[in-house]
Amino acid sequence: MTPEPVLEHETPSEPPPRSSRSLLFPLLLIALGILLLLNNLGLLGLPRGEGWLRLWPLLLVLLGLDSAFNRGGVAGPSFLIGLGLILLAHNFGMLQVGFWRAVTYLWPLLLIAWGFDFVLPRRSIWLSLIGIVIVLGLLVGALILLSGRGLLLPWPGLGG
Repeated sequence: MTPEPVLEHETPSEPPPRSSRSLLFPLLLIALGILLLLNNLGLLGLPRGEGWLRLWPLLLVLLGLDSAFNRGGVAGPSFLIGLGLILLAHNFGMLQVGFWRAVTYLWPLLLIAWGFDFVLPRRSIWLSLIGIVIVLGLLVGALILLSGRGLLLPWPGLGG
């Protein structure tokens, strides 16, 4: 069999344009390098072995950041970043209640993030980032309020 000739007016199909590169791997390298450096300088005080397992929720935070910059939207990135932050607080003993108990208090933040997805245009990365910052600000505020109600341990270094 011989290949079919290409007619002059036909052009071979071009490959689809490459999507923008993901920031996940570079951010992961930067975050890991910063954490290792801080630990090596004695600023984190984490043991060299299993203590690092408590930091796995940072992967969720990085996935959320990657999702925010590559896909836009508010709900998905806010969920991943918020979940990662709550798990980090739990892993470092900052939650006085269990993880699931904290989630039962904070789940309405998902409704707020979902509402921002409807209000803010997905095409605008800046508006999506503003929405994410607002939702995460509400998360931090809610965690501070829970701390005042005795559901969180006092944050180290905040006079608690």
